[in-house]
Amino acid sequence: MESVKRFLLDEWWETRGTESDIQWKIGYKQSKMVPQQHNGVDCGVFVCMYAEYLSRGVNVFDFKQEDMNALRLQIALSIMGNDYFNRFFGDISTLN
Repeated sequence: MESVKRFLLDEWWETRGTESDIQWKIGYKQSKMVPQQHNGVDCGVFVCMYAEYLSRGVNVFDFKQEDMNALRLQIALSIMGNDYFNRFFGDISTLN
């Protein structure tokens, strides 16, 4: 946790040019049920989904290993947008 605090203080200095007068408190959320990766290729999807849930204040992770293909598509659509995706890959509503 100390490295996160150091990062925040360094970023404050870089962007504002002054020492921070804020008393930083670094914490974490703990969930009883955290989905686990069962292969060596889905780590990025898991990290993106953890970040998505936590950024929305949700600490119940309801995705699982079997959801990775659908979640990859969801992440791609959130980046590209439906119109772009449909132009290159077809109508998203017909995909399962």
